[in-house]
Amino acid sequence: MKTLRSTDLKIILKPINDIITYQNNPRMHSRDQISAIKKSVEILGNRKPIEIDENNVIIAGHGRLEAYKELEMKEVPVIIHSDMTEDEKKAYRIADNEIALKSNWDFELLALEIESIGDIGLDFDMLNEKDNPIEEWKSMPEYQNNVIEKNSIIIHFENDNDKNDFAELLGQKITDDTKYLWFPKKEKENIKNMGYMENE
Repeated sequence: MKTLRSTDLKIILKPINDIITYQNNPRMHSRDQISAIKKSVEILGNRKPIEIDENNVIIAGHGRLEAYKELEMKEVPVIIHSDMTEDEKKAYRIADNEIALKSNWDFELLALEIESIGDIGLDFDMLNEKDNPIEEWKSMPEYQNNVIEKNSIIIHFENDNDKNDFAELLGQKITDDTKYLWFPKKEKENIKNMGYMENE
């Protein structure tokens, strides 16, 4: 296991134009996230460095770089990791994002903490990056159908395994001709003769 000394994590300033984005970065950064980073920097200061390798290629911090560019910053704080292999850099990029996703909020304590903060001009709803699915659904086009007066959703699967797992969960079979799945099962029985289940 690698042991880092405090001198290995020294923060320095670099010209923003020297920073190079990693071409195959798998993490996508939304417009809302970039705006949230900008607002945080404007109010709280620039307190989180970009992590780069010895060639100035970003290991972690692509979203921050985009925000810094929009803020027209000339220099940005960075930490240089010169002791990592290419495989370690790739693994770090994934782990840095994925590990953070595995944490959860204690919403009661979070609410108390936010309430205790004075008016410093920071909109915490904006910083949420639309993690609330209800808010995301509001921006989606409404499902319209003049015949089926039911609550319906359209689901897209990334691969056949996901599709089969979903079918197994519902206790139904999906074939290439399947157009509809009904849940709960009694709903399926109630509308079997209504003309919506042809080709299943």
